[in-house]
Amino acid sequence: MLADEHTCLRSNKSRSVTCKWVAGELVNKLRISPNLIQREAEEWFKVEYDISVGERMMYKAIEMAKDIIEGTEKEQYGKLRNYLSELLKANPGSTCTMSTHPQPEGLPKFRTVGQDTNNHLFPIAYAVVDAETKENWKWFLNLLHEDIDDYKEFGWNFMSDKQKRLVPALQEVMPKVSHRFCVMHMWHNLNKRWKDKELRGALWQCARAMTDLEFKNAMAYVKRINVGAWEYLSSYEQSS
Repeated sequence: MLADEHTCLRSNKSRSVTCKWVAGELVNKLRISPNLIQREAEEWFKVEYDISVGERMMYKAIEMAKDIIEGTEKEQYGKLRNYLSELLKANPGSTCTMSTHPQPEGLPKFRTVGQDTNNHLFPIAYAVVDAETKENWKWFLNLLHEDIDDYKEFGWNFMSDKQKRLVPALQEVMPKVSHRFCVMHMWHNLNKRWKDKELRGALWQCARAMTDLEFKNAMAYVKRINVGAWEYLSSYEQSS
């Protein structure tokens, strides 16, 4: 007689599960749910196959499955010339330029966005470059200037983070152009060093000041709270 009693622990791990197999099973799942996150994929395998897939394997498998669906980064870049051609067909008057140099993956991107009267942001220009250098910024800004026309005539205003190479490049391409720094970037930099809600409120008082007196009073308030933060903010040039 067979005694149907088991004392061994149940395990849903299997050495026969490979990253390639997991990726293959994920392809259709990702086609249906392209925003599937890793935790959800792990849970899906437990329910669907009663298999536990490790975090590292699942991460690699998701990347492999996306490459199967979307193509690798190398394949995507190979379609750039066709993409630019279609852009020009669909958007007459746009500017599209391209030159290629062998480079590692993960290249930096330059972007310019605008804000309409409804406070909505929309893309104006973007570029993928080999490095965030001053020369690359000047190249990008010169192309941008050609498209948006004279900054003096139209009164363009630029806002950015305090990118070291962008600031001098912008002043060389468009001397004395109106340029402001993003308050959220200032706050993120401050918050890395001083996590203080009162300091955050004081920073926004400075940003919203409408007169020199209001600004000076707000900066004095910052100084009373944190001298280091006041010195950091004082490094930004004030414009009336």
